[in-house]
Amino acid sequence: MKKLLFLLLFLSGALLILWSCAAPSAVNHLPAAPSNPYPVDNAMNVPIDVTLSWGCSDPDGDSLTYDIYFGTKGNPQLVKSGHTGNTYLKFNSCLSSLR
Repeated sequence: MKKLLFLLLFLSGALLILWSCAAPSAVNHLPAAPSNPYPVDNAMNVPIDVTLSWGCSDPDGDSLTYDIYFGTKGNPQLVKSGHTGNTYLKFNSCLSSLR
């Protein structure tokens, strides 16, 4: 009887370990692509002190960070890394480096 009880406990423990290892893990989805930029691409007569803004969301509710680049040529200059908001106010300070 003790052997049978031990065997049942052992098998139930083994099944529990196997089940927990095989359980599907949570999937982390990619965030949506940024959208609704302001000003829009190729906008004309934009003031130099404009506040840039965009929309973006994550289907899992994760916090988002952005790297902000400015430039008109192939490798634009990184002006802010890890920005946490969806607006950027210091646009005019970036333009001096692009002249």
